Amino acid sequence: MSDSQDTANERIQRLEALMLDLVEGRIRTDFILGQLERQGHIPDGILELGKKVTERHRLRVDRQNCSAQVMGRGVVSMRYGNRTRELDAEISEADKEILELTRKLYEEASRK
Repeated sequence: MSDSQDTANERIQRLEALMLDLVEGRIRTDFILGQLERQGHIPDGILELGKKVTERHRLRVDRQNCSAQVMGRGVVSMRYGNRTRELDAEISEADKEILELTRKLYEEASRK
């Protein structure tokens, strides 16, 4: 193999190791937070709220990427219009779910 192939393979191996570390860290974090929620150290529903906020962020990034692709082309296709409409609807739904979860958490905290 050439030096450039060795370097590329080393980079791929480092990236795979990093991805594995990230996944393992996420699993540990989810487990610990789940235990804390079950034991009452953090309010019930806080993990679900965190997941919804993360999901909404991903949708916003997808929406921005979609817009950036169209700006680069200069032509707006029907597919783009449909996809942005879908993303906007999903973002709106996520906003409603986040608001509802936040309201429930607030009401529960107010009762204590």
